[in-house]
Amino acid sequence: MISELERQTRELALGLDVVGLMNVQYAIKNGDIYVLEVNPRASRTVPFVAKVMGMPVAKIAARIMAGEKLADFNLKKRKLGMSGSRSRYSRSPASPASIPCSVRRCDRPAR
Repeated sequence: MISELERQTRELALGLDVVGLMNVQYAIKNGDIYVLEVNPRASRTVPFVAKVMGMPVAKIAARIMAGEKLADFNLKKRKLGMSGSRSRYSRSPASPASIPCSVRRCDRPAR
C-alpha cells in the first residue's frame, strides 16, 4: 500500500509540474485509494516535513535562498511520514485507530 501511495504521489507531482513541496491527502477504504486533495504549497507542510526529517527545513531553505547550495546539506535520506485525522469526531467511520492524531515519524527510508 505504501509503495502505491508513493507512486501515486510521484505521478501527481509530475503531472501537476510541482516544483517544491506538495501536500496530498488520501483516504483508503477496502484497499481502494482516493485522492481527497492536492496542495502544491508549504505553509503547513514545512513543519510536518521538518518533524518527519528531524531537520530544520525552513532554516535550510532560508540558507539556500541566501546563496548556499542544496548539495551542501545532508538531505539524501528520504523518510515517509503520515498523520491521521485531527478531530476525534472523524467523518470516516472506518478511520483506523492505529493512526494517531499526532505527526508520526517513520524510520524506514521512502523509495
